[in-house]
Amino acid sequence: MADSEFERWREHYRGAGERDADFETLSGEPLDPLYTPESVKNLDYERDLGYPGHYPMTRGVYHSMYRGRLWTMRQFAG
Repeated sequence: MADSEFERWREHYRGAGERDADFETLSGEPLDPLYTPESVKNLDYERDLGYPGHYPMTRGVYHSMYRGRLWTMRQFAG
């Protein structure tokens, strides 16, 4: 992972703001704002996922993903 790309994302994320909420899975596990290659083995992070708000937009079109918008409606399956 390119450290400069991560730092660029982090600056955008900090500037975007975040709701005052506890982010967790349905099982009650806490969620980090961003998972990196160290979180998943055998993954080319920039090719397969990229950063939120960056091409290929696999992690959302906003740098803060959707944490800054409480009532954003999106479809998902899986």
